Amino acid sequence: MSRHARTSGGPVPKSRATRRGPRDTKQPPQPPDEDFNARIEAWLALDGRVDQLHTLDLRAFIRECADPRYDPGDRLRRLAIHLDERGLTWRPRPLQQWEIFARIYAESERLGPDDPRLFHARALTAVELGWHLEPNDRARPRLMKIATSAVLRGLELDDADADLHYLAGFVCYMDAPSDTARALSHFDRALELEPGDAWAGLYRAHCLHDLEQWTEAVAAYAAIEAADFGEGKAWRRELAREQRGYCLWRSGDQGRACQVFQDVLERREAAVARGEEKYDAPALHSPPWYLAEALSSGDFDAALIERLRAHLETIDELWLLDRVAGASAD
Repeated sequence: MSRHARTSGGPVPKSRATRRGPRDTKQPPQPPDEDFNARIEAWLALDGRVDQLHTLDLRAFIRECADPRYDPGDRLRRLAIHLDERGLTWRPRPLQQWEIFARIYAESERLGPDDPRLFHARALTAVELGWHLEPNDRARPRLMKIATSAVLRGLELDDADADLHYLAGFVCYMDAPSDTARALSHFDRALELEPGDAWAGLYRAHCLHDLEQWTEAVAAYAAIEAADFGEGKAWRRELAREQRGYCLWRSGDQGRACQVFQDVLERREAAVARGEEKYDAPALHSPPWYLAEALSSGDFDAALIERLRAHLETIDELWLLDRVAGASAD
């Protein structure tokens, strides 16, 4: 369900904020509890409750899913997270989905008003329902406002929570219009609290990129090229390498940019030679938009441009092939 313009082959929008991958919001910090999740699943399965999510008897849930490890408010928070992760609330209209969560979170807050994890979960649910919508969709600003309010309340309760600062930065970044400078400050704070966090480092680099602070962006992308983004996200490292090359070029360091772009092409060509599938292979997951943008300028050797053209033909990225069709070296 990619919302990423370059992976769908569509036109590249002006705002890079709209080209980030799906579900880059980190999940709420909580230890995995498959046993309790299984109990939630079994409870929802009784009497067709999964088809009646708007009218769930939350008191019955608290009573029938009693667990000494979790207080009633936390049980409800876990119920909401379970519904979100399992996609059980899906409706054509996101505001209808939100009504299900809003009721659960409101009762959870009544029972445990000072738990910052609750506000993290509430904000995460709202932003994931809203950030991918078109800016003119009436649901988007409402959901993003809910997310903003929730994450700020969470930070009031615990300003030393790195995950809350990451989410606050993500909300600022994905809002329309994006508040990139404010997002950067939250990502900086998240990294101060949790040095080496891959996602905060990645979005800090994105912010510097969007703010055209090219030298700082180069260092930020370099810092996360070996980061672990989790299963199925290795393509993030490959894309960060290409983005570093692009920022080197924009900073005026054409020599180092050329070295990075050659490395990017070698990795892509090697993936093709191994017979890896487009988008499934980390090196091929994202069309090389930044590489094509730089090489279309004519600032690079003609051999590198021809090499990119040959690669684009191989992977059938004709929309990018057209972009570099007229490029030539000085």
